[in-house]
Amino acid sequence: MGTFRPKSVDLISLMQSGNMDYAWEYLSVAEQHGLRYVTIPDEINLGNYEFDANYATAIVDVSGSEPGQTMQMVGGSITYGVTLVNDRPNPAAAEAFLQYLLDPDNGLKILESMGQPPFVPARVPTQAMYDALPRSIQALVEVHN
Repeated sequence: MGTFRPKSVDLISLMQSGNMDYAWEYLSVAEQHGLRYVTIPDEINLGNYEFDANYATAIVDVSGSEPGQTMQMVGGSITYGVTLVNDRPNPAAAEAFLQYLLDPDNGLKILESMGQPPFVPARVPTQAMYDALPRSIQALVEVHN
């Protein structure tokens, strides 16, 4: 029988205290807490959107918000994104932050070291999105769907 917690990081103290032998965690959690880990292939690890069709074959029932209620969760890739808000209060600072974050020698390097392997270069899914970006950001991304 497994141990379930509302937040996966709650399992860290159980692992570190020796009260649990293993846990299913994000790579970033393992890296940031100095845990030993094994990696699993892209075909099943939910980390590569190119395998979304395969991930969608994993369907599990989980507890709902009401006792006795369940909901189906369908597998899909887990990816993170960042956006530049149109009506940002400080456009120069927002652009500078994205320049730093999306730079392979700065922000992307930090993400990699923290177990969050980024796409290098960063990606946008459409040419229209690319065209809407400031030129300084365009230099750090590519169109890739």
